[in-house]
Amino acid sequence: MNSNIIVKYGDVKIEDGVFLTPLQTAKQPSVIYDTTDINDKYTLILYDSKAVSPSGNHNHWLVINIPGNSLRTGDLSEGTILLSYKGPAPPSGSGEHIYTFEIYKQNGDLDKTVMDENDRIISFNAIKNKIGIQDLITPVISIFFNSKYTNTVGGSNIKRNRKRKTIKKNRRSKNRKTKKDKLFTLRQHHQSLKM
Repeated sequence: MNSNIIVKYGDVKIEDGVFLTPLQTAKQPSVIYDTTDINDKYTLILYDSKAVSPSGNHNHWLVINIPGNSLRTGDLSEGTILLSYKGPAPPSGSGEHIYTFEIYKQNGDLDKTVMDENDRIISFNAIKNKIGIQDLITPVISIFFNSKYTNTVGGSNIKRNRKRKTIKKNRRSKNRKTKKDKLFTLRQHHQSLKM
C-alpha cells in the first residue's frame, strides 16, 4: 500500500514501523505521493494514536487542499496549513508511540477552519469532523514510524529537561537568603534580645 508515498526526514526514508528518535524528526519532513489524480485535492494528517492526552491522540500536522500535482512533487506549500508541523516529543516513561501519516482524497475544496493548540489533542475523528472529511473513512495511503522518549543531546526532550532544571534552580534560589537578608535577620534577633 505504501509504494506510492515517500516520507523523508533529511536522508532517512520512512518504511512502516521504522524507529526514529525525536531529534531525527524535529524538522518537517518531505512528503511525496505519486498520485495519478493531479487535479484533485488532498488532506495530509500526521498524528500519534498512543499519545498521553485526554483523547489518546495528538495531531502533529494538518494540511488541507493540497493539489495532486503539488503532492506529486512534494510542494505542500500549495495547500492550506491548519496545524503546522510539530515533531514528536513523547514524555519519559510513556513507551513507544506510533506516528501515522495519512493522505485523504477530498471531494472538493475544504473551507479553512481556524485551529489552535487545543486542536492538537482532540480525537482523530473529532479533527476529521472539524475539517469536514468525516465521510472519508479510508485514507488513499498511509505510512507510520515509531518513536519514544530519548535522552539525546540537542533533542526536544533535553530542552524540556533544561527548562525543568531552571525552574527548580529558580525555586531554590528564591528560598535562599542573601548575606544581606541574613545580617538583617541576625540584627533583628540581637535587638530583640536587648529589649
